Amino acid sequence: MKQFFNNQLLKACSLLLVVGPLLAGCNTIVESIGSQPSISSYNFEDMTDKERLDLAQAYQKQPQNRRLALAYGASLRVTGQSAQAVAVLEKLTIHYPQDREVLSAFGKSLIDVGRASQAEEVLGNAHAPDQPDWTILSAQGVAADQQNDHQRARDFYKAALAIEPNEPSVLTNMGLSYALSGDLVEAEQKLRQAIASQHATVTTRKNLAMVLALRGKPAEAKTIVAHDMTKPEVDQFISQFKRGK
Repeated sequence: MKQFFNNQLLKACSLLLVVGPLLAGCNTIVESIGSQPSISSYNFEDMTDKERLDLAQAYQKQPQNRRLALAYGASLRVTGQSAQAVAVLEKLTIHYPQDREVLSAFGKSLIDVGRASQAEEVLGNAHAPDQPDWTILSAQGVAADQQNDHQRARDFYKAALAIEPNEPSVLTNMGLSYALSGDLVEAEQKLRQAIASQHATVTTRKNLAMVLALRGKPAEAKTIVAHDMTKPEVDQFISQFKRGK
């Protein structure tokens, strides 16, 4: 049970960074490059297949173009192509080794593939103490959680929340951190704070439902995600986390 539980929570921690802020956010604005199709208004989560193809083709023509590579890396991360995103962003760091936005994007992509130790080093180089970035601090927390250093992870989350109070993605990460260390009561409290935000995502609600189910509250857990999934999907999702499974 414990190993199953930890595996599920580690997976959830990684997924959060995909749907939460990436580099400068999933909604990074990318200017039109020359005669390439304009992608200035794209939200990387909502791009059509045609738009993703256009972006990929634009990147292939100009792989060293900073904005195109960052955008393409973000698009790959959003669609779950984590290994490809790592390759694109690692290549970009060769050309921009001191660029903090590039390092931030690369570090977060490393978290997606479970390379937490390397991610922590890269993110440390991306972060400037005199210009703190809450998204980097939150990512550093996830990297620490992936290495089972939960107290240090929470210190990162607290620092992130000091900059961006009540940010649901950070509260979700903190809730998952408590759950990973076995404190489901505190995990539930943080996740309830997170879903109270108007910016809370489906993933945040799923994380709370997961913790509620693990606490032996399957009925309430189903209510939390009832509007996000069909009833069969809800039943299947909650059944994964029932006590004793």
